[in-house]
Amino acid sequence: MKTKVVTVFTHIIAWTIFLSLPYIFRPKPMMGPEMQETIRAYFIARFLLFNVFLITLFYVHAYWMLPKLFNKKFIILYATLVVVLFVLFLLLRELFFTRPMPVRRGEMDAPPGFDLFRPDRIEFMFLFFVIMAISAGIWIVQEWMIAEKKAKLIEAERMTMELSFLRSQINPHFLFNTLNSIYSLALLKSDATADAVMKLSDMMRYITQEAHADQVPLEMELEYISHYVELQKIRLGENVKVQMSLTGSFAGFSIAPLILMPFVENAFKYGISNHEPAPVIIEIIMVYNLLTLKISNRIFVDRKADQAPGLGISNTRRRLALSYPDHHELNISDNGQIYMVNLMIQLS
Repeated sequence: MKTKVVTVFTHIIAWTIFLSLPYIFRPKPMMGPEMQETIRAYFIARFLLFNVFLITLFYVHAYWMLPKLFNKKFIILYATLVVVLFVLFLLLRELFFTRPMPVRRGEMDAPPGFDLFRPDRIEFMFLFFVIMAISAGIWIVQEWMIAEKKAKLIEAERMTMELSFLRSQINPHFLFNTLNSIYSLALLKSDATADAVMKLSDMMRYITQEAHADQVPLEMELEYISHYVELQKIRLGENVKVQMSLTGSFAGFSIAPLILMPFVENAFKYGISNHEPAPVIIEIIMVYNLLTLKISNRIFVDRKADQAPGLGISNTRRRLALSYPDHHELNISDNGQIYMVNLMIQLS
């Protein structure tokens, strides 16, 4: 609404200035005040009537002819209308500006002979094409702005749908692995089962109530990760040494939900063994608005061969590109023995 008001106001100001220029710069006749007033009134009447046609021409061309007719189907009709309007423009010019004008009471100037290429007629023909060009320019700009707006809406909708699809792939994946962990505890009749169920309850509450938003509090996301890590500690044997550290102040920042979890999950999925030492190191550091996630774990060939890589990491790469374009850096190294992740995200 505000944009429309500004547009209308701009058009009114522009037309007011345009219509005032010829009257302001018109040569003043050297005659008495009474005759000057007569000529002024005569000039203004003809000038305003002619410019009503100009204004009509401008808007008809910009808002009807170009949108409706400027295409392959109606291009001949469009060109014909332009020629008709040009001829009508010249006829109206002859009607309004070549009729005799009184110079002394009871006398009239003789009308000039018709000469199409007379300088004053060339000026009016030039005026016609200027009006047509300006109206065409406005139409082109408006069409470009509409196309840009549509493109942005389509891109936003595509990104929303894509993010929703990626999340729908990630969430069941987390839930499946967590349930497997609790199932293992139940089989062992571990006393830690109740604690694990409580942590799972907190995790599911986060997924169902919070993780569907575009952004969630960073502290809530880190709490979810902590529950997951604690759940893995309960399940895993003594060979797995999990070290998780949080450094810095995380309050007041938001992050895309579940965007860190695939890296944490992969460390436990491919980096643990019941027969060999398997340290998993997770560091989350916050310095100003820069969040850094560092994860390192051993690579066990037998687990890599038995389990095909999931969609978690590839989906997360895509989510990072959509959610933090030019505001993140992800480095993953694999030397055959140690798998390391170094992710940095600039948060707002």
